[in-house]
Amino acid sequence: MSNPFARRRWSAVLFAGLTACAAPAQPPREKAIPHEKTARPAERASAPETKPPVIEEQKVFLRELVPIAKEHWPMGPPPGGGPEGKMGPPPGGGSEGKAAPPPRLIDEVNVHSMNYPNGIFMHPPVPPNDGKPASLSYRLPKQVTRFKATVSLNDGPERANTPVTFSVYGDGKLLWKSKPVTTQKDGQAVDISVQNVNVIKLQVICAGDPRGAHAVWIDPHVTSKSIPAQSRP
Repeated sequence: MSNPFARRRWSAVLFAGLTACAAPAQPPREKAIPHEKTARPAERASAPETKPPVIEEQKVFLRELVPIAKEHWPMGPPPGGGPEGKMGPPPGGGSEGKAAPPPRLIDEVNVHSMNYPNGIFMHPPVPPNDGKPASLSYRLPKQVTRFKATVSLNDGPERANTPVTFSVYGDGKLLWKSKPVTTQKDGQAVDISVQNVNVIKLQVICAGDPRGAHAVWIDPHVTSKSIPAQSRP
């Protein structure tokens, strides 16, 4: 009779062998590769930010240009004119029968006690040319783009006896016309395109009694990126 303990031992050995054969072979575990940081390309030195060039508005006052045409200009106000609207006897004229001197020329522009050396005084013509326009014309450089100014009355009489109308023409075409100006409170600004305009004309007209119509253009000028200024005569 065989030994029972021996049978048990061989049974255990046989079972262990069968188990080892049935279990799949485990692949060898690979070593964990340490995480490598992605190498960044060398940062290029940042170039300075390029800003668009600052284009300053160039301006040329019309007083710096040479007028190519004049119409009833220059013309001063009638001698003796004032707030009361009285003409008054001119100096040297009157009872002695002497001829009255021509109207005195006013070249300075002063509005609200502020002097404008680049302004243009443009009084409408007096009799016998009353009712006709006074004007100045200028040839413009090709680069100009806009015309700017303010219209008003010069310091002196409080009001004009007849409203004054200001106009701007470009190559004979009306570009701008003011509302009637009777006092300094009626002053108006003008800002218009004059691109492709060759000749600009500034005009004032007074349909009635011109006394007190001390019309002025405050700092009339043209603007452009680059304007070759013309010398004054």
